[in-house]
Amino acid sequence: MEEKSKMEAKKGKEGDVIDKPQYPSLIMKSIEYTRTTICSVSPSYLREQRVVARYDADNPLIDSYRLLRTRVMRYMEQNGFRTLGVTSAVPGEGKTLTAINLGLSIALERNNTVLAIDTDLRSPSMHKYFGINPKNGIEDHLRLGLPVADILINPEIDKFVILPAKGIGGSSSELLTSQSMVQLIDEVKNRYQKRIVIFDLPPVLVGDDVLALADHLDTLLIVIEEGKTQSQDLAEAVDRLKGMNILGTVLNKSRKQNSVHSYSDYYSKKR
Repeated sequence: MEEKSKMEAKKGKEGDVIDKPQYPSLIMKSIEYTRTTICSVSPSYLREQRVVARYDADNPLIDSYRLLRTRVMRYMEQNGFRTLGVTSAVPGEGKTLTAINLGLSIALERNNTVLAIDTDLRSPSMHKYFGINPKNGIEDHLRLGLPVADILINPEIDKFVILPAKGIGGSSSELLTSQSMVQLIDEVKNRYQKRIVIFDLPPVLVGDDVLALADHLDTLLIVIEEGKTQSQDLAEAVDRLKGMNILGTVLNKSRKQNSVHSYSDYYSKKR
């Protein structure tokens, strides 16, 4: 669609916000989206989902994401990198939320726009953190050739756009290794000079999906959860990613007393 599309909050309707009232945007718009679908999302809903990097200014966790953003962006800028994959060893370790909050933090205070792409086709969840039921997903582009512009969603946050997925089950690795996917990565990486593209990847040990994509991405970030991630799982995940450019790890749900680091600590392997 060529005009802005404000989505009405009607529960269960595809492409709409899930039972959430519309709120005026709390940010100053600097980008006019003419084709991207715009969904109005409640700041209170984002807080409930722990999406803190935009609206929850008093949350001490924001400082952790700022630190993560600074170190990630320093490394990427030094190497001319534009694409970052975020993964974990096994499901449930916080990779998707880390990818979202990192992306929002980059878009907030950097001279970059951010495109967040959900490539966890077995269990996509990025859209759920914004309360959105996407009408179309990345699968519709890869399989049917639907234009990416018709799939993109802006959750009424400036400089931040989502390319969601709806999920296809077990045949995801074949789709992720397709020529359409390779072309898509090249397109989103090179279309805009100031764009950072963050890929929410599947967990490494779930299948071969990460290996199918990692060769086409500039660098990877691994999320681990304190008290949950098993050392043998992490070791196996790193072993599977041998030869890939791993930027470092993020420790999720740290029990450190310092509240600034209570959600995510960053440890770079590239120091």
